[in-house]
Amino acid sequence: MSKTQLYTVVFQPSGLRGKVEEGSTILDAGRKLGAGIENVCGGNGVCGKCRVRIEEGNFPKYHVTSSIASTKTNEERNHHFIPANQMKQGYRLACQTRIYGDLVVFIPEESRKGNQVVRKEATQRKITLNPAVTECYLELEPASLHDTTGDFERIVEKLRMICQLDGLTIDYEVLKSLQETVRKGNWKVTVSLWKNREIIRVKPGITKAAYGLAVDVGTTTVAGYLCDLKTGEVVATHSMMNPQVAFGEDVMSRISYATRSNRGLKQIHDAIIKALNELAAGAAKKARISRSDIIDMVLVGNTCMHHLFLNLNPRALGKTPFPPAVHHSQDIKARDLKLRLRSRPADRSWLCRRGQCGGAHRRGAVSPRGNGTDHRYRHQRRIDLR
Repeated sequence: MSKTQLYTVVFQPSGLRGKVEEGSTILDAGRKLGAGIENVCGGNGVCGKCRVRIEEGNFPKYHVTSSIASTKTNEERNHHFIPANQMKQGYRLACQTRIYGDLVVFIPEESRKGNQVVRKEATQRKITLNPAVTECYLELEPASLHDTTGDFERIVEKLRMICQLDGLTIDYEVLKSLQETVRKGNWKVTVSLWKNREIIRVKPGITKAAYGLAVDVGTTTVAGYLCDLKTGEVVATHSMMNPQVAFGEDVMSRISYATRSNRGLKQIHDAIIKALNELAAGAAKKARISRSDIIDMVLVGNTCMHHLFLNLNPRALGKTPFPPAVHHSQDIKARDLKLRLRSRPADRSWLCRRGQCGGAHRRGAVSPRGNGTDHRYRHQRRIDLR
């Protein structure tokens, strides 16, 4: 089996460079190497925003000889957006031009993605505190020759006596380290319970830190709110641009990209998972806590963002009648999605309603104050301008 040919691509004026596979588009190369190239349509060649210039000649600094002859392009799409004089100068659409040799590519200012400032602060309001994850401090009777009850059964019995809980299970990863944890705490431990059903964390001694991360995965931005699960206080916020913008600025472009190639869905899914790990780390750093203290996570977003996050094929969302793969929220362990948090934090993702209705509309509809809703009126209109 022959190896895939790799070529060097250099982007100017940033100087970013790296190896890309033969046949990759210049837009794909830009995504891989971190060169921000505008592409509103997600690489379908219908917006004309990704114009770049392919440089000609030898570039000793980069040890590269660049030529437009090392590319293949869709001439019809290019001529639709690029004047003939600019075509002669080496301008091409990045999404329609494939690489078959070393290249130096200049990205004009109008084709560069700008770093946008994202501000999404939390508002304060009174709520009834009812977290999915609760904690309980236990002082256990040490094992002895007269009492060889297992550590897990010992904890379950104590929780039954104190909290009247039955039928508890324990996360496998927690069980593997349970004996060491119990003895490290001299038989005094703090147990974290998910919905009073499953033990998701056991820490030695008394622990005061228990945090949850609420995340709004928007089409353009991703915002995280780090909350103290014991007081309900928002202790830190952190936000960023949604990296999936690189695959299309609107949901239909992303659906098209995800379904157009075998790797499309994985690329978009991996991008949001990486961003969420960075978001969690950023929020934890602001609050000066360990990321391992985040023991629950809830995400909301529109139906397309929901599917891309869960790595669900969004093909049906792009065609009438737009049915989702699942309407109900999902409880998924963080490690199953490669989120670097505790074992159990889950995408208790928001219910999916009709079409591409996002979390902002639903949040406003169920909020006690409804983001300014006046409940004296029976009919009201909501518009999310993002």
